[in-house]
Amino acid sequence: MKLTTRALVLVTASVVAAPALAQDGGAASISTGAAYSSQRGAVAFVTLDGRDILGSGVDLRFSYEAGEDDEAAELRLRKVWQLGQTSLGANSFVALTLGAEKSDISAQQFSLTQYALDLTFGADLAPAARYSVSLFHLDDDLEAAGADVSPLIIAESGKTTATGLALDLTYSTYDRETLPQSGFKLGGTVAGTFAGDRDWVSAAVNAGLAQPIGTATLALRAEAGVINGRGGQAVSILDRAYLGGDAPRGFAYAGIGPRDVTAGGVDSALGGNRYVTASVEVRAPTRMDNLTLGAFVDAGSVWDLDVTAGGASGVIDDAYYLRSAAGLSAYWQTGIGLVQVNLATPLARESYDKDEVFSIGLSARF
Repeated sequence: MKLTTRALVLVTASVVAAPALAQDGGAASISTGAAYSSQRGAVAFVTLDGRDILGSGVDLRFSYEAGEDDEAAELRLRKVWQLGQTSLGANSFVALTLGAEKSDISAQQFSLTQYALDLTFGADLAPAARYSVSLFHLDDDLEAAGADVSPLIIAESGKTTATGLALDLTYSTYDRETLPQSGFKLGGTVAGTFAGDRDWVSAAVNAGLAQPIGTATLALRAEAGVINGRGGQAVSILDRAYLGGDAPRGFAYAGIGPRDVTAGGVDSALGGNRYVTASVEVRAPTRMDNLTLGAFVDAGSVWDLDVTAGGASGVIDDAYYLRSAAGLSAYWQTGIGLVQVNLATPLARESYDKDEVFSIGLSARF
């Protein structure tokens, strides 16, 4: 499974090599920074990224992010065994990932402590096609309380576990993964649990196209997904989809979709069991080799809850409503990742949505 850490970044304060953590070709770095988002306000972060720690072949990532109302810390350890050509495919590998996360994000209105274990086997089916099968286990502790939190979220407080399998398929002819200039990508994931407290099955598909137009690039992206509880079980808020932030841009993370809102101060995003997003963007290079500018239109929706009664506002409206936004983007490739700046204005929205007109983000992959 791909692990992605995203943090809002305005100024990178330092990028420091830490050779004491690595031997025999390993490497490590520390990066720190600060940011501002029109929805989240000021945010600061620090990330320690180590590869082949002490020659063990183990990769490590630790990140900590804090803002006025948000705090999150994450630790990931990952060991990969390269198997080469096997009867199951070329470039096959086995990866073991251990993770721990503690987050208290105001947009979600609950704090979460999560421990995760993931064992993945993957291989190439063809030069452009790849698959992976993952056995995962999640141990979660959700805490929610307060007069401003939906009773539907408070009712889910406590510890739960989920153990299951996931199959991921990807076909890609992109010339590069970051800001591709040509090629096509199609992917899909099916997953389901077979043990633990949460019983569900899910599926998601995504597609992308990058088409050169002179010196510019037309980039198209779309994604859709669904999750259903089994045995009459409602899908947990931990397993539902949240949209906003990256998709669609112009809205804050968890800023669209079913929401429990009252005049008395309750304002809780509930996520949804179904979602769809799409983006059309034209990107053009500049005289600076590491800077690309773009213009985009994004759209998306998240909807469908198993439980709609019992909210602070009464029965929750979980119907499908399409949102959209248009804006400008800038991409700056740095030594520690891709810095993305978005300036957007919503075109279609609901009255209770949370806009994010301006955002800056750093994408780093582990």
